[in-house]
Amino acid sequence: MVNIILKVPKYALEPAFKKELKKVMRQAGQEIAADARALIRSGNKKLVSQSGQPPISKTGKLANSIKLTSKGNGLKVVISDTAPYALFLEAGATGGGNRTKRAGRSKRGAATTQRVLEPRPFISVAAESNRSSLERRIAEALNKGVDLKKVR
Repeated sequence: MVNIILKVPKYALEPAFKKELKKVMRQAGQEIAADARALIRSGNKKLVSQSGQPPISKTGKLANSIKLTSKGNGLKVVISDTAPYALFLEAGATGGGNRTKRAGRSKRGAATTQRVLEPRPFISVAAESNRSSLERRIAEALNKGVDLKKVR
């Protein structure tokens, strides 16, 4: 499972503006999830995705498994992909190999070939592409709740 977590600490938050902050956090999570789905669905279904590029949707399972959940009274948003192979696509993977005699074996019987899946990031790319606008909007929501007063 792949997770991106957006979190604002609870301390020093005025109850009056928590509602606005929760709304901004939810919108931020929805934008990242929507962009990740769009990256997956944007490719040509007849081709294979190249390493470093987002995976191409063949069945729609990967894009449909991107979920958004709110935690911590709405001040924490988790974007996760529940497809069993999502982490392998996002981070890459090594291992396996053809376990037949044709692939070659060492004296101990271990496969001598190793398959490598290069990373095909999609959630991290979506989060990074939205980073500056989301940081700005979250900062604006936080600043709305801060009252600056002159103290002697």
